[in-house]
Order: sequence, then structure tokens, then C-alpha cells
Amino acid sequence: MKASTPLERYVVERWQEVLDVERVGVDDNFFELGGDSVRAATFVNQLQTALGQVVSMATIFEVPTIAGLSAHLERLHPDAVARLSAERPEASDVTAGTTDPDDSNPRVGPVAPPMALGSDDFDEGSL
Repeated sequence: MKASTPLERYVVERWQEVLDVERVGVDDNFFELGGDSVRAATFVNQLQTALGQVVSMATIFEVPTIAGLSAHLERLHPDAVARLSAERPEASDVTAGTTDPDDSNPRVGPVAPPMALGSDDFDEGSL
């Protein structure tokens, strides 16, 4: 199914880049398209930057489809999603793998603060 909202179109574009695939549907599973934890971290970082909000890394594992992820983000971060939606052009047909050739400098929102990890978050023996 084709992306129908600016947020879904944004996620489709990021998945195309991160996963190096041409076509992505909103019901496709990130991990079935070739995603792994490193690519998930890259995507989540981009998503945090665009939204200006901290997004848990676990989110992509819990809702690994664009439709599910978009609904989840709209519930948790409605203001950030609305701002991103206002910044995103509606006319881009990203599902077909095309983007606006004049958009050489895509707009992104404010950078989300880095996620702080405490000393309890790491097991030194596993390093």
C-alpha cells in the first residue's frame, strides 16, 4: 500500500535510503526488507532528528511497519508529527522511488538530544 500521509512518506524515504531498496509499502516489515539493529539505529536517529523528539530504539522492533509506526508516533508525539507534516511536500511520489530533483537540501527539524545512557545500561563483560 502507498504512503498517504507526510509522515508515512518521510518514513518511506528514510527506509529506502537506510535499507537501499527502491519500493517500500506502508505494510512492509522493516526487518523483512533487510533491516537489522544497525540500520534500525540509523533510522531511529534520523527520525529523532526530524521530529525533534526522543524515540525509543525499541519502537521499530515493536511496530516494524510504516503504518504501525506512523500511528504510534501520531499518538505519542502529535505536535512533532504535525510540524513535520507541515514541512513535508505532499506531491512527492516516494513509493515509486522518485523524489523532487529540486529538493537537493531536504528540510529537517531540530536535532533531538542524544540519549543518555547510564552505567547500568552496559555490561562491561560483554564488551
